[in-house]
Amino acid sequence: MGKVMKNNQLLTGLITSFSLGFLLVPPSYAEEIIRQIDFNNFTYQIREGGMGPSGNITLKQGQYQDDDWGYVSLDKVQYRDFNDDSKEDALVVLLSSGGGSGISTHAYIFESQSRKIKPIFSTMNFIEIRPYGSGFVLYTSNRANTGKINCGNFLVGSNVIDITPYQWEENGFSPLKTTTIQGREICNVLSIPS
Repeated sequence: MGKVMKNNQLLTGLITSFSLGFLLVPPSYAEEIIRQIDFNNFTYQIREGGMGPSGNITLKQGQYQDDDWGYVSLDKVQYRDFNDDSKEDALVVLLSSGGGSGISTHAYIFESQSRKIKPIFSTMNFIEIRPYGSGFVLYTSNRANTGKINCGNFLVGSNVIDITPYQWEENGFSPLKTTTIQGREICNVLSIPS
């Protein structure tokens, strides 16, 4: 009798929750999948045109080293909903170099879909990428760039940069209005924590 009463109370609670339009549920399975991916030991498609290796590169413990072509390393992974589907996605940033002083940056945004992850955005050769709203902001070198700027505790490889916010729209990210900044203003903007 007690067990039947508890089951009826549970069922009544669920029906009440549905009729009120809410139900407390654990994190979605898609979020669990994206957080289970070991991006430190993962294969990435590195595009040509940067410094360092290109093609299918598999990181092991966050690193890939090739004596002839250089290295690729995992810089950061950030989780949040980038494509406004109420599921967590992953922003992955890689650094690569051919062995000299130059470094290329590579960014990927992955989503979970049907128990698999897939890239929904990738770019390379940028200064910074930061999550923002249901998208991100991309900081890139402007064509008018004539050199570097020393910001005290960090060096920026461009003295003129473009700041472009991207917003998710149905099937992909769309760029919004680009703002160009230069000189010490770059230091002020990039010194704000992301």
